[in-house]
Amino acid sequence: MTNRDFDWAPLLSGEETTSEERLEYLYRRMTEMTAPALPKSLEAFENAKPEIQLQHPLQVQAFVDEALSRLPTAEARQVSENIANAGEATAAALQDLFKRVLPYFGENFAASTYERFVTSAYDKAFDAFAAVVNASARHNDRRTVVFVARSSFNLIQREALYLKRNGYKVFLINLVQVSAALRPAFDQSFDLIFDGIGTYPALGNLLRRLEPDVFHVQCWMHEYFMARFVNENKKSGKLVCEFYDITSIYADRSDLKKLFWDQLVDLDLAMERYIFQQAAGVVHRFPEHVIDELSASYGGSTRHIEMQQFVCPEYASNRDAPKNDKIRLVYIGGLIPRNANHPHEMFPEWGHAEAWKLLLDQGFAIDIYNSLFRRFDEPGLEHLHDLATKYPDFQLLSGIPQDKLAQTIGQYDFGLILAEMNIESSWCTDQLFAHCVGTKLFSYLEAGLPVIVNSEYEYMKNILENDGMGFGLASSDIVTASEKIKTFDTESARANIRRFNEEHGMDKEISRLISLYRGIC
Repeated sequence: MTNRDFDWAPLLSGEETTSEERLEYLYRRMTEMTAPALPKSLEAFENAKPEIQLQHPLQVQAFVDEALSRLPTAEARQVSENIANAGEATAAALQDLFKRVLPYFGENFAASTYERFVTSAYDKAFDAFAAVVNASARHNDRRTVVFVARSSFNLIQREALYLKRNGYKVFLINLVQVSAALRPAFDQSFDLIFDGIGTYPALGNLLRRLEPDVFHVQCWMHEYFMARFVNENKKSGKLVCEFYDITSIYADRSDLKKLFWDQLVDLDLAMERYIFQQAAGVVHRFPEHVIDELSASYGGSTRHIEMQQFVCPEYASNRDAPKNDKIRLVYIGGLIPRNANHPHEMFPEWGHAEAWKLLLDQGFAIDIYNSLFRRFDEPGLEHLHDLATKYPDFQLLSGIPQDKLAQTIGQYDFGLILAEMNIESSWCTDQLFAHCVGTKLFSYLEAGLPVIVNSEYEYMKNILENDGMGFGLASSDIVTASEKIKTFDTESARANIRRFNEEHGMDKEISRLISLYRGIC
């Protein structure tokens, strides 16, 4: 598919949006950049000039080869001989080459140099990876899947694990390195991983060699254009896109632009529509009827499924209720810094600390396990350190890999998804509060923990209360929650959780994803 097939027209008539030409320019520039980190502001974007890295011998050689290819033949031959015979004067010879090639610099010089480097550095590794993927596709009866992500999340790792156990061959391309803490679980889940690929040009080079049945793209807010890039660079295979948050459900366009780069918001919303119009399948964490309505609003009819972070039986903790001296509560996951980039209006759980203080004042103990990808010493978390100083029963603890998390937190009495919220002042949509599901909900259930969730999160509250696995608590009721928490029947809840996990574990729910794949392949 080319960009001519995609209509960039504004999603909502009468609303100020970036021009079609500018959106196309943004997409092209973003996916041609040879720096690993993409710009998140107009200033950063405009200052992101093409770079030529000369830190590795292969990078130097790529520059020399590209530069020589631009010079007149006779001059190139002479300069090449000068460099070959320069010895200790090689740096000076390279500087001479740089001066000679300056008049021939074009906009694509850096990109062409980078492509030469990728080919020389990765060609054999790309071919080896492609050989394994393509051999699988030829012999595995439409059951070969390549996942593509910037930084892979736990859910696709779990999906891969159970696809693999159902006869699929599953591969991962990760733009960044899979961390050492996550590596054992990822190695168990995927047949082969190519991580640290770094940039979109390198990703495109690899994609064009692969012929799986499905490309399954993890779609993050602000980088939905990865889905289009995969779709335009793949040789074959169906495109499946997996959402976590969905931009148009998270907040309205005008509210998103209060915090985020306006042009990036428009690009993200345009790419959201692209996904619903062009992907063969969509995976999400919302009730089916919500995505039915969203897809219809884009004029799409793509297949879609709800896929939560269902419990993996081998990770689950089934211990009995603990016998703690006082009720111990636990929170796992990312924390919202207090700074200009994280206003409370845009982040529903900005008020964690206020809710936790109210619980601490009622005599409960709370431990916080940070995300593996975050640090407690980052700016904006000073208020949590102040809380830990004031309350001995409030601890800040390092994150735990998902495959070990349930066994670690199974000792607690309740898991928390609780913050002081003000829906009236929030920029987030009513749909987000009503229908979102945090992955930590299922992490708590995997540990056998009853869960206390903000009742403002209607869908999560219903999941818990309908099966007797926890309860919702309105922000205004946290201050008087002591009696409700102390009298809750945790023993029955744990039995209900065990039953729910048996009925809705990833070992069973993976059939949803398999059915989607079979329906499009």
